[in-house]
Amino acid sequence: MALHVHQLDTKEFLFEIADEWQKHLDPVFKQFRYRTGIEIDPYGNTPLTVENGLTLIRVIDDYVQKTDLNQNKPAITRILSLRGLLEYFTRRSIDFLLIGD
Repeated sequence: MALHVHQLDTKEFLFEIADEWQKHLDPVFKQFRYRTGIEIDPYGNTPLTVENGLTLIRVIDDYVQKTDLNQNKPAITRILSLRGLLEYFTRRSIDFLLIGD
């Protein structure tokens, strides 16, 4: 159920969201779906614009602010790692294509 993240226009591979990360990211992806109507499908393809990436960053920030960071350190570490990658690529105006297994 890994998600492979590619650059939308060139299909260049950027990074992977591993299976074991999925359970930690589900609450964030659920909130993203509520805000945008876009479901990040672990079995299909999901295009995300730079604007969607920025929204996902805001969702992560809100989630982290509401969460006890000491309660589940592996989850927070993975969520913040995803945030860092999203920020890096959105600052470079890169749209994403998430490809599920």
